[in-house]
Amino acid sequence: MNQYAFSYTYSMQGLLKGPPVHQANYAFLGIAPVQFDDIVVRRDSRYVHKSMPGLTGSDNALVNSSSHYKPAVLLSGNKATRLAFQENISRSTVVQLFTHADATTAPDSTGLAEPTIFFADSALRLSEIQASQHVATQLVLLLACKTGLGINQKGEGVFSLARGLASLGVPSILTTLWSVEDKSTYRLSQLFHEQLATSLPKDIALQQAKLQFLDEASTLELLPSEWAGIILIGNTDPLTSSSPVGLWIIGVLVISGSLGS
Repeated sequence: MNQYAFSYTYSMQGLLKGPPVHQANYAFLGIAPVQFDDIVVRRDSRYVHKSMPGLTGSDNALVNSSSHYKPAVLLSGNKATRLAFQENISRSTVVQLFTHADATTAPDSTGLAEPTIFFADSALRLSEIQASQHVATQLVLLLACKTGLGINQKGEGVFSLARGLASLGVPSILTTLWSVEDKSTYRLSQLFHEQLATSLPKDIALQQAKLQFLDEASTLELLPSEWAGIILIGNTDPLTSSSPVGLWIIGVLVISGSLGS
């Protein structure tokens, strides 16, 4: 079984099964590199360095989103590392990332091009996201440049960052169909968390967050490109509160778009 077929198997299990039973260490884990001045990216057997535009205000947006969850751990700046994400995603009920992503990186010598997500120190490729049987996660918000897009594997479908997170056993994922704007997504994420806290189903919470956003929007923000690209896939049930740490939600908000990727 190749790595993509393996991912496919766990993706379907993650999307179809009910809420996980594993206990989380944190109710909320927020990650926001903010600056991307020296990112290590693997290119075949080599490592190259690149920089990308900063995401000003993403650390403050994490604070706003985390207000509904306790305990909350926020990692910003140089603390928002790839290792911190890998070590804590499966044991955190809320994980929210504000960062950059790339739907398809350049192919290596094997001809493989795959989605990549960026942290303060380095990049994480889709194939490096490991499947786990111990995930305390109900929902992932993957809001970035085209995180619902990726490589189309014949007979198996599109392998995107959203698909990679599903391979961890996550039953519900918010993802994007095109690039997203940073400030609009900051606001939409805050509104979405507020709606989830009222025990609404996830799809209705997203709908209500968008409606409230439009009620407050400027003329420019009314454009569908600002808000309509965010969609929900998977389980739509309301979040449960059976965990000792409170509501179970994991949100990954990956912002690129107007700032570039």
